Amino acid sequence: MEGHPLSENLKSIFSSASYPVYAIDTDYNLVFISDYFKKVLGLKDCEGKKCYQVFSCKGKGSAQCELHQMLSRKRPFRSQVIIDFNKKKKVFALDFAPLKNEKNKIFAGLGIGKDITNNKILRQQIVQSNRELKVINSISHAICQHLDLDRLLDTALDKVIELLRFDMAGFFLLNEDNHLVLKSHRGLSEELVKAVKTLEPGIGSPWLSLKKGKPYAIEDITPNKTVLDCTKKEKIASIVNIPLKSKNRLLGTLTLFTKEKRVFGTHDLNFLESIGGQLGVAIENAMLHKQAIGLARTDGLTGLYNFRYFVEILNKEIHRSQRGGLEFALMMIDIDNLKDINDFYGHEAGDFVMRKFSDLLRLNLRDSDFYARYGGDEFVLLLPETDEKAAISVAKKIITKTSKMMLFGFDTKPVITASMGVAIYPKAATTPSSMLKAADLAMYQAKQDGKNRYCYYSPALLSTIQFDSKRLERIAQNADLSAIQTLITAVDLRDNYTGSHSSEVSRLSLLLAKTQNLREAQVEELKVASLLHDIGKIGISDSVLLKPTRLSKKEYEQVKQHPLLGVSILKFSKHFKKALPIILHHHERFDGKGYPHGLSGETIPYLARLIAICDAFQAMVSSRPYRKAMNYKRAFDEIKANSGTQFDPQLVDAFKEVLTIERNHSGNVINL
Repeated sequence: MEGHPLSENLKSIFSSASYPVYAIDTDYNLVFISDYFKKVLGLKDCEGKKCYQVFSCKGKGSAQCELHQMLSRKRPFRSQVIIDFNKKKKVFALDFAPLKNEKNKIFAGLGIGKDITNNKILRQQIVQSNRELKVINSISHAICQHLDLDRLLDTALDKVIELLRFDMAGFFLLNEDNHLVLKSHRGLSEELVKAVKTLEPGIGSPWLSLKKGKPYAIEDITPNKTVLDCTKKEKIASIVNIPLKSKNRLLGTLTLFTKEKRVFGTHDLNFLESIGGQLGVAIENAMLHKQAIGLARTDGLTGLYNFRYFVEILNKEIHRSQRGGLEFALMMIDIDNLKDINDFYGHEAGDFVMRKFSDLLRLNLRDSDFYARYGGDEFVLLLPETDEKAAISVAKKIITKTSKMMLFGFDTKPVITASMGVAIYPKAATTPSSMLKAADLAMYQAKQDGKNRYCYYSPALLSTIQFDSKRLERIAQNADLSAIQTLITAVDLRDNYTGSHSSEVSRLSLLLAKTQNLREAQVEELKVASLLHDIGKIGISDSVLLKPTRLSKKEYEQVKQHPLLGVSILKFSKHFKKALPIILHHHERFDGKGYPHGLSGETIPYLARLIAICDAFQAMVSSRPYRKAMNYKRAFDEIKANSGTQFDPQLVDAFKEVLTIERNHSGNVINL
């Protein structure tokens, strides 16, 4: 109000103020308003007008009127007002205080404002940023728990839909052929999934996002030509594609769908891009983890599983088959005469044959089957839920196709054949090691029978197998006692006269051990060693081992090598280390005239001395081609006659106690 004393005083103080200042008297007259505030309000002359005419208050006495609030409170107060200025909203914080005269009576009110628009925007940005950080942290927490790619993708989609409020979503990842493949999805119909399962380069909106390297939003898909017709048939209104990147490497897109139209501002797209970057790093880590596991499980030459991983699969399949009462087939395959190919054509040619054979397996086995390189030129197959008939059919198929395998690049086409051993769980065995041994033994027999064929494992097969030491050495490696029983049986069945020699020696040894107060650990060592004491004989030729007449001196020297051969076979297995000294020295004599090292007396391992008595006794009571079996009394008399020379005297006396109560197969007590 021009001429008002307060107006003149305030004008001299606040006329050039760069913030809002105004004053109102008790009659609601606007007595002063700063030039800045006039400009903000878009007013020229407003002094003298009622405040509610200028500030759009709801009228004199309105609870929203600053003057009314001041008069009623009789103290300063603060409020916020939002004013449109140059088509932008400005936010002001207003501090309004009463002005009093010398009689302490309010005569006017003074308002001073501060532009807090930027503060307000910043506060809103902070709130928004906090909300976005919570989303990112929540997604990060969810996906960092998984290195398995499939689980990671599924978890990420669930979180994205939940936190970002999209209706549908899908991950498209680039494959080796540079196609986008739908790896995981939520909410998409079967028809749409089938249609977009694989997107060729340039087909579909996700490719636009990859091309730009930035999020690509389609707020209304109806007129958009890049959107596939199958997508438009769905109840989808908007789509946004987010590139998945890690270290500037494009991995694919996260594609999000809404059923209602949604506008995506620059900030929205930037936020989604940051999520895409986070997901890209996690996805690449999962891919690298999968690749590392693949390399650890894969044979470098053939690309098939390696034997180590195959054993894991075999263990799982045994547990599964046990629970379900199922059969499965295990096959061992050897490429015949690969050494000849290596020698004639070179090792590169041999490697080529191995790779071609691996491809043959991939093409002719089911997706549910497992196959691996066992080592060298051998392979193993596991066919779940496969019986004998089906397994033999597969074996015949592989053998036939191998012999017809086309190998280009050779001057003379080599003839490639394969020998296979087939074992069926649980008929052949019930443990991983023994199943592998059964299939291996059957394959070995197939090679002995002329190669280019299969052999089906059954216990009767063992009596026909001719072993060599290298084969047995490999069979024994990492075998447990259950698996090694196969070898023991093989040793015994080679000689129709001795039959179950190893088992009988073991039985007598354990009976003798009961009289000696042995520790439990010693009994276990004795059990293993007594079963395996003659394992080296499997490497002795049949012409010597099964000779129907007495052995010549030279032949006997060959037989005397069997303790050494047995140790060389078993030394690679961690299960039999404690048994090795016992096996090595069970033919030493108490007087030092035995073999292989001529030890004497108590320098011979105690358990070896014990087995020596049982071994000799069992040999004497068994028939040989050149003599009949002795009866128990005569055999023991022979043992007693050699007490102190060949045998430990103390153990001979104890052995008499064993035989006193020992029963023959007719059940009669034997009196000595």
